[in-house]
Amino acid sequence: ASDVYKRQTLLLDFICAQKEVSRKEIQDFLGVTQTTANLRITTLIEGGSLEKIGARPSTRYRVTAPIE
Repeated sequence: ASDVYKRQTLLLDFICAQKEVSRKEIQDFLGVTQTTANLRITTLIEGGSLEKIGARPSTRYRVTAPIE
């Protein structure tokens, strides 16, 4: 499996375990900048694996489907 797939799987596992997470929690988990966290979130939303709940500043994210 590719590194991207492994990173996405780890992130989705983390989010599943937490049920819902904030962008900051994703950023801290990955150890990346806010910009990188937002890019990862956007990729997963566009891929249908993650859904956005609510609006800023209290936006949360949760897994919608396992990544393929």
